[in-house]
Amino acid sequence: MHELIFLHVGGAGSQIGLELWELLAREHMVGPDGKMQLSEVDSIENNNIGSVFDENSEGVFSSRSLFVDSDPEVLDSLGVSSSPYSKIHKKDNLIRGKESAASIYSRGKYWMYKEKSDDIENRLRKLLERCDSPQGVMMTHSLSGGTGSGWAESLCTKLANETKISTSTFSVLPCSKYANEVVASYNVLLSISAIREAVDASFFFDNTSLYNLSKMHGLENPQYKDINFLIAQAISSLTSSQRFGIRSGKSMKSIYEHLVPFKRVNFISNHFSDFTEIGKYNPSELVSASNRMNNIDLASGKTLALNVSWRGSGYSLRNIIDTSSYFRSPDASSIFSKYVQTSISSSLSKTPIINNDPFKFSNTAHVAHNTTAIMNTFIEIQKAYMPSYTKRAFCHWFVGEGMESEEFPMVLFNFDEMKSDYDELDENAQANTDEESED
Repeated sequence: MHELIFLHVGGAGSQIGLELWELLAREHMVGPDGKMQLSEVDSIENNNIGSVFDENSEGVFSSRSLFVDSDPEVLDSLGVSSSPYSKIHKKDNLIRGKESAASIYSRGKYWMYKEKSDDIENRLRKLLERCDSPQGVMMTHSLSGGTGSGWAESLCTKLANETKISTSTFSVLPCSKYANEVVASYNVLLSISAIREAVDASFFFDNTSLYNLSKMHGLENPQYKDINFLIAQAISSLTSSQRFGIRSGKSMKSIYEHLVPFKRVNFISNHFSDFTEIGKYNPSELVSASNRMNNIDLASGKTLALNVSWRGSGYSLRNIIDTSSYFRSPDASSIFSKYVQTSISSSLSKTPIINNDPFKFSNTAHVAHNTTAIMNTFIEIQKAYMPSYTKRAFCHWFVGEGMESEEFPMVLFNFDEMKSDYDELDENAQANTDEESED
């Protein structure tokens, strides 16, 4: 058995976790009381429930997860301990701090994490000890807040330094329409460099793209619960081949190895499609702008690899073959970087798709896409960072919580280094650099 462990960090990460675990429980036929719904279990083929749930001697299943937040009241206010599926989460695995990180990266990293680091590490160690062969740790969080940036960075670094377990993050980026923290750009740029070095892959989302995707699927006024459900569906699709023992599927580690041909270029974009009528399936829609889960323009960069996770009874191997042929055609293959071969991997799961009203998905496809175009997202965040930093606005709040003032200039150095790594694999960026040099 290859198990997956989930860490849900901060308010946003915990909200995503709530949606994810209700979805996983329903997919694996685990009831709100933590017990298998035996009358229906036979309908699920190759139900590798142990990959995400831990069964005790009484036949009760609990999630292989930790929910952590620096604020002592957030987890309760979100309903983690009172939601319909709250019994699948062990109380010891709900870790609360003593006070909020106040949206300050350094407060989350230097103070809040240290106060609870022993508790987190002990609970994580116990989760790992309950595994036969732990496959990886997957973290959900937002990079905008203090807990989701500073605390998450400390966790990722700790895992990288002290374990050999594959780690990935599912990270929500700030966007101008829904950004609540004025220092969101500080938090992102201060944490992203260390997280990039510590994890195998980071999958990115933003609320504007998720909001638009929800509206495209019929929601007039999407709420956070709805857009978090879309992230949960993406994670469910990505892990389905491991959770249901699909022969044509891949383990999470092999997916990371495929998606990240260069270690330091490990930022993954996401698209999510639903095809009600398979007869009208068009491979180009897999990466259309209307189906994106984070704000990128694929034409502005080059693709290094992509992974397609198919869900639904309507798909066949013919769809996979047609998709592979499409991306290898002369027109579509031009999106790939010249430094890698056209690299596509796929998995197909025909297990039933679980919906939350008003979503009515029937045959879904999640595309994890490693493209240099994502660098433009971070360029926009840097542009938001510079006006405030030039005047040293808000810097005293970060320094007052344990940071050194010298760390701020390092943000720009690390950003330039990150951009250079991506530009080296993007012929378009190289051409622009050459033109600027000639001028």
